[in-house]
This record gives sequence, structure tokens and C-alpha cells, in this order.
Amino acid sequence: NAAITACEKGNEWTKALQLLSVMTQIKVDSDTISFNAAVSACKKSGEWKEALEVLSVMAQTRMKSNTITFSSAISACEMDSAWMQALQLWSKTAQGNLHLDSIIFSATITACQSGSQWRIASQFFSLMAKRELDSNTITFNSMISACEKSGEWEKALQLFSVVLEPSVSSFNAVISTCGR
Repeated sequence: NAAITACEKGNEWTKALQLLSVMTQIKVDSDTISFNAAVSACKKSGEWKEALEVLSVMAQTRMKSNTITFSSAISACEMDSAWMQALQLWSKTAQGNLHLDSIIFSATITACQSGSQWRIASQFFSLMAKRELDSNTITFNSMISACEKSGEWEKALQLFSVVLEPSVSSFNAVISTCGR
């Protein structure tokens, strides 16, 4: 686990996957943490297809996935506008009776924002509120950026008005939206 985590931190996703493969081949006990580190390594390098492949291997080997596994995989999908894959992962998470926390919702919203899918992002944002999950600045920034990409400046201003701790990114996103 430590070696794969080191690869993750060093953005060495190929080495992380190689280590995971070797662990499996020589029958070294790998666990959910090993796989999570490999998914995260792929995420940090923008390799969403490989992250999904690690999930597939987990399922094939009957390795139990968790909320961390899916939030990392969904976050990997935001890198390449793979929002449809992110939605499929969110659905699997919901069907798998895993805890749907604000991290998974935020990752899904950001993936939708990356794919210019502001309406879908907005639906997830509303669902978050209904479930009484906390939205953080990153979630709001993703929603504001989604509105910006779609020219929904009024919605962006409305969202900005309720951000508790706006960041420079919050200001930049709303200014950019109003400038369209």
C-alpha cells in the first residue's frame, strides 16, 4: 500500500498500476486501500479510463469498493469531460448502498461542469440540499462555472450570493459569467 500511495503522490500512475498488478500476480494481499491508491493515482494524472479499469478489476476480484473508491473515480472523470461516465459511477454508488456524501456529489457536479452540463449539475446540487449535505466553496465554484459555460449569469449571481466563504476562483467565475 505504501508503495502505491507513493506512486500516487508522485503522479506515477503507470507504476502504481504495475505494482497493483504484481501484487495480484504473486498473490500478495491487496486490499481496498491498494486499489483506492491506484484509482487516485490515475485521477491525479487525468487517466479516467485507467481509473475505471481499476474499478473493473476490483469487481472481477470481488474486492470491496467504498465511497473513497467511487469519489476518486468520479473525480478522474472530470479531467476529460467524461461526465457521462461520472453519472454512471454515481448511479453505481447509489445502487451499491454506499454512503453518498458531499464529496461524491461535489465530484459529480464538477464532472458535469467540465462537460458543460449545467442543468444536470444543478439537479445534483438540489439533491445535495434535499439530503442536507454541506456544500463547500469548491461545489459552489463548480456550479458557478457550469452556469458560466452555459451563459446562465443570473443563476451564477444567485449562487454567488450564498457562498459563505468565496474564494478568488468564486469571484473570477462570477465575473467571467457576467462578462459573457
